[in-house]
Amino acid sequence: MTITSIDAQRHEQQLRQTYHDFNARHVGAVLNLLHSDVDWANAATGGRVHGHLAVRDHWLTQWQRFDPYLVPVRFAHQGDTITAEVIERLHALDGTMLREDLVWHRYEFREGKVTRLDILDADTRLPHDADSAATDVETFVIVEALEYSAATEGDTLVIVETLVVEVEPR
Repeated sequence: MTITSIDAQRHEQQLRQTYHDFNARHVGAVLNLLHSDVDWANAATGGRVHGHLAVRDHWLTQWQRFDPYLVPVRFAHQGDTITAEVIERLHALDGTMLREDLVWHRYEFREGKVTRLDILDADTRLPHDADSAATDVETFVIVEALEYSAATEGDTLVIVETLVVEVEPR
């Protein structure tokens, strides 16, 4: 099944909310956006976890080891999948920056919920199409945050962060 443009917009908004709730550590809110039999990539071990309880346990274990923060910067839609280009910042629990990278997450949906997450390697990250030319960037450094604001729109908290980055081409 191919995602329609209306479904793509709805799924993209859902993914933005998922990243926001993940960063805020609102586990229940994120799980509500995932299908009950979700198949989720485990970046730490290279394996996979299945279902809400396993994903929840995976995150809780991860957060005991380090503090990830994920910012989606672009989405690409291809067939029945959506790929998110994401700034990933990993901090030690004491706040020390461990790593900043661009990563790519590919999502599949069923019944309006995420059913699968894959973490893509650099060779398979974003599709090349007219709407989203892939960025040929390996690493980046955040130079400064120009603006950070939060506002509510109805029941939704909207956070806007404007960053200045330097990139190193591949």
